[in-house]
Amino acid sequence: MEQDMENGDKWPYHYRGTRYHFSSEQKVWWQTFKNGLEIFVKSGHDRIIKELLKLRPEGGSFRITETGDVIIKMVEKETWTPIYVCEMDMPFKFSDDIETTPKELKPGDIWTGFYDGSRYSHLNDRVWWRNPEGPRQYIVETLPDEVMLQMRILKPTGGSFRITEDGYVITLIPKQPLPNQLKKQWESMSVTQQQLITAKVQSTEMLPIYIGRYHEGITLQPPKDFTKPLTPEERKEMLDFLNGFSAPGEFEGMVPKDADEEEEFFDDPED
Repeated sequence: MEQDMENGDKWPYHYRGTRYHFSSEQKVWWQTFKNGLEIFVKSGHDRIIKELLKLRPEGGSFRITETGDVIIKMVEKETWTPIYVCEMDMPFKFSDDIETTPKELKPGDIWTGFYDGSRYSHLNDRVWWRNPEGPRQYIVETLPDEVMLQMRILKPTGGSFRITEDGYVITLIPKQPLPNQLKKQWESMSVTQQQLITAKVQSTEMLPIYIGRYHEGITLQPPKDFTKPLTPEERKEMLDFLNGFSAPGEFEGMVPKDADEEEEFFDDPED
């Protein structure tokens, strides 16, 4: 975060992060979906819940960004406004053998926590945030090379990924040849961990995996103004793209797509 903020200040950045719920009884939890599996926070949330209840005594939901900022939406003049709450002091500990700060995961291993976090998307080396109220906004500086390399290897057609409040980059991948230790890893997990992974696979037909670490915040470029003329760089990019459609000889129609070719996608299915 680039500036000092206090509880109740308007949040000036994009609204994102792992979504949690809290109650007037000072309980904090994460859940798979409405009326679904609930994972309660056991420790690490004392200060956060006190600051949340100052703003919304009846409870509700809030988010924690990849930089550990706790934010919430409040109604102001009949409009939902993002509000800053406080910073996360320490990683949460959970009551159901859920591990959100694993020490020995390797890229491509099954993710040991629940699937959530600040949501971004990528294709090749480009990363953006999908603004629900406008066009996508690309990030100013891309993620570390080792993270983007793993993303290209394990998810070459692009799609969304998450960054947790503890700095873990995770994503969902379709079926693909991977080492057989994944079966052994899943068998060694707790019942709750297995339930979370099974629920995600059943709803998306994709596997949640660990990609790498990223501890810095993400700054977005301003939204694209499509009323202005293209810049020279944008014109060159478009002409280079159109070159890919140039045929050396007489055009004889499109080449039929291989039935087994993987379809490109930009957004993974969600619960």
